[in-house]
Amino acid sequence: MTKDQRGGPRPFDDSSAAFLAWMADHPPVIEPEFAVRAKKIAQDPFTFLRGTFYRWAELFGWYCPELAGAPRILAVGDLHADNFGTWPTDRGLAWGVNDFDEAAPLPYTVDLVRLVTSVLVDDVGLPAGHCAQAVLAGYRPVIRDPRPEPVLLHSDAAKRLREDVERARRPDRHFVERWQEQPVGRGSPEWVDEAVRILRAPPPSSAADGRLYHREAGCGSLGRVRILGYPLEPGRPLAREIKRLLPSSWEWAAAGGPARADHPAEGNPHHRTLVNAARGLVDPSLAVDETARWVSRELSPKRVRVSLADRATGSGERSHHADALLPLMGRAVANVHVATGGAARVDAHLPRHHRWLADAAERMADAVRAEHAAVAADG
Repeated sequence: MTKDQRGGPRPFDDSSAAFLAWMADHPPVIEPEFAVRAKKIAQDPFTFLRGTFYRWAELFGWYCPELAGAPRILAVGDLHADNFGTWPTDRGLAWGVNDFDEAAPLPYTVDLVRLVTSVLVDDVGLPAGHCAQAVLAGYRPVIRDPRPEPVLLHSDAAKRLREDVERARRPDRHFVERWQEQPVGRGSPEWVDEAVRILRAPPPSSAADGRLYHREAGCGSLGRVRILGYPLEPGRPLAREIKRLLPSSWEWAAAGGPARADHPAEGNPHHRTLVNAARGLVDPSLAVDETARWVSRELSPKRVRVSLADRATGSGERSHHADALLPLMGRAVANVHVATGGAARVDAHLPRHHRWLADAAERMADAVRAEHAAVAADG
C-alpha cells in the first residue's frame, strides 16, 4: 500500500494521478474521457465508488486489515449493486454479475464488503446489519452446498426481480435509437483495426455489414476504448461491443500504485479464466480474445441492468426493493466464487455471524463518503 509521510494512505489526488498515468501507459486510451470520469465521480458517493476501484484497492487493507488475509480466490473485484444484469438463455432470462473487467485473485471478502458498501452509499434506507444479513442469506447456502444454479427470472424466488426487469425494459426502437455515438472513421489507428478485426470475427460474421461507433459508457472504464458494431444481424436489435481490457486495478495497487506500466501491452487474463470457469452462470456472449486485451459482448433489449436508483423515488419503496434483491445478489456472487474453485476455502473461513461484514462495510462507506465529499468540494 502506498502511504503518505504521516503513515496513512496517500491523498486521493495523488492516487488518481498515478493511476491515470499508468492507464495512459497502456495504450490505446481515450484521454479526453478522463475529464468525463472526474465529473462523474463528483456527482454522488455511489458513482464515486463505481469509478474508483483503484482507490478501493488501496484502501481496503488500510480500513479492513482483519479481512485482507482472507482466502484468495478468483473474484469479481469491482463489484457493486449496479454490476448485475440479465441475459437470454435456452431456459429463459437469467440474471447475475455481468462485468468482470477488474477480476483478479483477491480475498473473497472484497466482493462482499464492496457490494454491501455500495448499497450503503446509495442511501436505500437499510442499515448495514440488515444489508449484510440479506447478502449472506443468499451467499452462504451456495458456498456450503456448492451446486450453483443461475438466477432465472421465471423462478418464484425472482418474482420481484422479474417485475423490476419488466419495468426497466424498453421497446426495440429505443434500443436502436441509443446508438448515436461517434462513427469510427477510415484511417483509424492500428488499435482500431485490431479491435474491429476481433469484433467482426465469427461468430457472428454478419457484424461485418454493420455500422461501427466509438462508445462512451460506464464510469470506472472511462478512458478505455469501446467500439460498437450495429446491427449484428439484419432486422434484429442486436449489437456487439468490444472494450479494451487492462490489468486489474487490484494488481496495480498491490504493486504499489505505480505511474508507469511494466508491460504496457498486457491485458487481464483473469477475466478470461473467470468467464470460462463460470459458463452457464454468466452472460454466454462474453468473450475475451487470446491476448486478453479485448472483451466483447452482445447488447440487446433482453440484456437489462436494474439499478437501485431507478426503482422508486421514495426511500421506503427503494429499501423494500433492495431488501428483496440483496439475497439474489449474494447468491449470484456465490455462483462466481464457487465456479472459480473457492467454495471449500471460503466455507472454512466464512464467519457464522454477519457483524464482520456490516462493520467492514460501514468503515468503507465512511471512507468513500469522506473522499467523495472532498472531491465534490473541489468542484
